[in-house]
Amino acid sequence: MDNRKKLLGDLNHAKREDVKRKIKETKIKKGLQIPDNLLSKFVKYKRIVYKETNKHRKKLFKNWNGKDYYTKEKITGKCGWYSNGINIDHKISISYGFQNNINPKIIGSFKNLCICSRGTNCSKKAKTEKEFKNDRK
Repeated sequence: MDNRKKLLGDLNHAKREDVKRKIKETKIKKGLQIPDNLLSKFVKYKRIVYKETNKHRKKLFKNWNGKDYYTKEKITGKCGWYSNGINIDHKISISYGFQNNINPKIIGSFKNLCICSRGTNCSKKAKTEKEFKNDRK
């Protein structure tokens, strides 16, 4: 493996900042990505939140008991934004965080994340955990 690494360089080069920047520049040139200066503040905020959220994905699922955080019902299905199964939810929503100037790294932090069903997440919408739980009573 050492010889291969010497010949090929860092095999995980896509994580290097200079490589990320070059990929981004290429996508912008080809019209596949919008430059940051043309993005809305909310879109920029969401990107930071999602980047932070993804750092905690493995730990979140490792500690998960298989139940919806809010309803306590067992969830079956696949994970994803468009599946009928499992979703990662932000207890304090991204929208609420943006509107109240909460640091996006706090919104994407492990303590602010939970797993719930797609249905629960859709019905929660932009409410905070507290608002959603009060509405369910």
